[in-house]
Amino acid sequence: MFPILLGVLYVFDERVKINKILYYNLIAYGFLLILNFTTSLILGQLSGRFFEESLLILLPLLTIFIISGIQNFNLQKLINVVFYSYSVSYILYNLQEFLNISKLLANIILALRYSILPTESWLAFPMGLFCIYYIIEKEKVKSIIAIVLFVFAFKRISIFAFLLSLGVYFLFYVRKNRKFLKNKVVTYFMTLNVFLVTILYFFISGAFSKIIFKYTGLNVNHFTQGRFKIYNDTINNFKDDIWLGSSLGSTHTYIDRKFDNVSFLHSDILKVIIELGIFSFLIWIFTFLYLNITNKKTIPIILYLNILFLTDNVFIYFDTLFVFYLILIKFNKDEKNIDSSL
Repeated sequence: MFPILLGVLYVFDERVKINKILYYNLIAYGFLLILNFTTSLILGQLSGRFFEESLLILLPLLTIFIISGIQNFNLQKLINVVFYSYSVSYILYNLQEFLNISKLLANIILALRYSILPTESWLAFPMGLFCIYYIIEKEKVKSIIAIVLFVFAFKRISIFAFLLSLGVYFLFYVRKNRKFLKNKVVTYFMTLNVFLVTILYFFISGAFSKIIFKYTGLNVNHFTQGRFKIYNDTINNFKDDIWLGSSLGSTHTYIDRKFDNVSFLHSDILKVIIELGIFSFLIWIFTFLYLNITNKKTIPIILYLNILFLTDNVFIYFDTLFVFYLILIKFNKDEKNIDSSL
């Protein structure tokens, strides 16, 4: 439906204008998907989930592509509507827990160690983006609401990513007022991803197992909620196809058959390396960074998402990527308005 709607809008509505950032993102993802489809087909290992996951990757982009293309569309109002919709639905879903707030607050202390909280939710991923957005935009009330819900939704990697992202932004681009140099920032991000892949490699090889047990009293698999075993088994199963990939969606099919009550590989970095291959992974991470890092404000939301790529799977989460691209385009439009007014 989206390509048809897109075609109708761009043919019959003169108000619609192509957003170049999203347009190039679509081309980049389209190229990677076609490459993976062709390679998997030739090697005879095309996953049955290929088309489903391709759609999940493209839908957030296509949706924001259409919305942002309509001139004079109020992105700020849409961000607020989405934020309040997420917030209200989350509160209503966890209303019973929030009615016993003293117990919930006590459980947060334990959650830092065991990562188990009754109100834990996927909402932490998009809510972290809202936190960053409203803090940068200096909207105090919405910032407080977002932070409170973000803490209760409780994802340890999200909290770490949020603190690091805002810390980098305020330290280098607010306090020191450092000039934005795109190529330099992209280089920093590429270095970060080399570091993250290295950390992931040593983690899978068991280098951190003793340290985790020493400071938490938990074995590494328990501490990571089963991720350690899943990573090891999946890597060993697909290691022969690591350079060219094993088809988008293949890890989901494998994990769903191999493990009970688990369907996803909780690491987008590892998922892309296994499914698309090392060569495509390098193309993906570079294009994602180079196309979307366009000004100072985009740095914290991209850093936040990049860190989530390490231990969670937001790569095919519409609800998170929709918010990400929405805020990304809002930041870019704000920057253009500033430039045009000078």
